[in-house]
Amino acid sequence: MSLSFNNVGINLTETKIQVVEIINKGDKFFVENIDEEFFPEILNFEDREGKIIDILQASFNEILLRNKFQSTNVSITLPPKEFKVFQIPLEKRLSQQDKSKYLKWEFERLFPYASAENFILKYFTIKEDAEKNSHEICAFALREKILITLNKFFLRNNLILKRVDHANLATINVLKGSKSTNGTTSLNAYLGEKSLSLIFTKKFFPLFVKTIEFDSISEIPERLSSTMEATETFGLNKYDFMDGFIAGELISGSLLNQLKEKLDITLKKLNPFASLDMAEHLKSSPFFTEKYNSFASACGIALRLD
Repeated sequence: MSLSFNNVGINLTETKIQVVEIINKGDKFFVENIDEEFFPEILNFEDREGKIIDILQASFNEILLRNKFQSTNVSITLPPKEFKVFQIPLEKRLSQQDKSKYLKWEFERLFPYASAENFILKYFTIKEDAEKNSHEICAFALREKILITLNKFFLRNNLILKRVDHANLATINVLKGSKSTNGTTSLNAYLGEKSLSLIFTKKFFPLFVKTIEFDSISEIPERLSSTMEATETFGLNKYDFMDGFIAGELISGSLLNQLKEKLDITLKKLNPFASLDMAEHLKSSPFFTEKYNSFASACGIALRLD
């Protein structure tokens, strides 16, 4: 498989912008650029549009001054907390229009303080139920305001915004090309500033999605234990998901050891660059040698072809 164009993957957190540029050299993915820059202040999508764009631009300029992009195509991932996620059964016999209406109705029932008209809803099928002529779907909702703001920002920089994705979902693209997993079942985790996103997958396909919000990282083992028990209500066997991969920020050996000792869950730091060729000047970069797991989302969205 090869890329028909060069692509820049960008991951936004509350505190920084991260970039991975992948170019096409023959039939190989080649990492040309890895970089990050902290924002001058916390990025909050509740702020006015002009302030958000100014914060993004200040840090983006620093990255461009160090290394100009070869590509005009940009794909971006956002923190899990920016998405509202829900799983529901959906009748197959419904028309596309009726499905859309039903999704909006369910959204406003589950999130009564949010209006579906202000969100873009996308969903995919998790499993089929032939007897009931229905399927279980997982829906992701993102505020339309965020998409409009990001599109304006990239147009201002003469770049084309191709895709917007959930930071943890994007890491699955890395696993598809990895030699460290057989793709059967896996627990994929993404650690943010105050949240832990979990995606339970089989053959790289999501079966159950959950975000745990916490005040202290010490809460994670207990909250994760409760989530593992809850998977059984979705027809999953938690013992099939006792190992997997973790991406994101501030992943300490102490946290991984606690998950192993208390829950018997083994998570490995996801290295998005393990199966990719690298530009020579990047091989000594701490982004490649030490902080690789924090770039999994940016790398994953850069690798996405659909």
